[in-house]
Amino acid sequence: MTPSGVMENSLRSHPSRSSRTARPRRMKVLHISPTYLSAHSVVGGAERYVHGLARAMSRKTETTLLSFGPRAFHTVEGELRFCVHKPLGYIAGNRINPLAVSFVPEILKHDVIHCHQIFTFLTEMVLLVGSLLGRKVFVTDHGGGGRTFLRRLRLRRKARGFLTVSQFSLSQLDLEGVPGAAINGGIEFDRFRPLPLTEKVAGRIVVLGRILPHKGLHHLVEALWEEELIIVGIPTDPDYLSEVVAKAGSKRVRVVESATDEEVVELLNSAQLAVFPSTRSGPDGHMLPGEPELFGQAPLEAMACGIPALVSDVGSFPEIALPDCPGLMFKEGDAQDLREKMSTLMADVDGCVQLGERCLKHVRSTFTWDRTVARCLSAYEKL
Repeated sequence: MTPSGVMENSLRSHPSRSSRTARPRRMKVLHISPTYLSAHSVVGGAERYVHGLARAMSRKTETTLLSFGPRAFHTVEGELRFCVHKPLGYIAGNRINPLAVSFVPEILKHDVIHCHQIFTFLTEMVLLVGSLLGRKVFVTDHGGGGRTFLRRLRLRRKARGFLTVSQFSLSQLDLEGVPGAAINGGIEFDRFRPLPLTEKVAGRIVVLGRILPHKGLHHLVEALWEEELIIVGIPTDPDYLSEVVAKAGSKRVRVVESATDEEVVELLNSAQLAVFPSTRSGPDGHMLPGEPELFGQAPLEAMACGIPALVSDVGSFPEIALPDCPGLMFKEGDAQDLREKMSTLMADVDGCVQLGERCLKHVRSTFTWDRTVARCLSAYEKL
């Protein structure tokens, strides 16, 4: 074969670059959260939400989760790149408000930046740097915050969109002309699930979440009668926990301050009912600062275990509660209404099981991470 023949065959077997079908470039998304789901940081609903969203999104597009903690490290979880930077410090000692500039190189590597927590200096800086570098920045509020210093610059206007965890959260924000949309959230069903072999304990009620006044445990122990109550959560406010235990007196109340996810799932599966009595008023009757329950992660986790969740009518709870079932919602702060609803539910063991099955179907059909990721990616593209 002549050299020209070799060249001819080569051209035929290797199409020119212009004739090839180019693969669409995958969007690179960076989630930035001041805290992350770990005992070394914070174990709370916001941290669990961000971690779940980033993990699910990494299965659809290239995703990095960046957070801050006492030591720097990076790892890979499945397809998710997870980085923790050590901040220069914390403003007023608030872990939700780290002082850092190390995020700038990460912004340069990504197309879309999704900040979690609005009212922080960190988010202000990301909005400023992101806009200067021509990146799309989206923001989600999880109810935390700290001191900010660039408010006069009105940097929130530089966000491409506010993506809220609920319609209630969206209604609480001053959007300042920026588009907003509720993306809701999801549950990791491989973790929170029914355990058919777990035996139910008659009269057992479980409440799950960080132990703070706005969780309304003081209303729950007041409404309690002969039932066994297990409080599962980290005592973020130890004085409040002591007050709740004292108020319970001789009632059957047990506190589990430290539990793995699997232990939580086992406790939920052993209960007849999960109760979430969140409130806007403290034990002394005074109004608490802020609005509770922008997104009801804990009730959804209970329902994902096939347990009926009885919730107060505050915050986003009406959005996540089992539809067309008024028996699973009570008036906030009304111990008598809570008492009556609990008594009715606990007296009907078979009815509780059936309600739990309905709750499970409701959560699996409505609150999936795939749906939330799809809403996010659509917003990233369109806004």
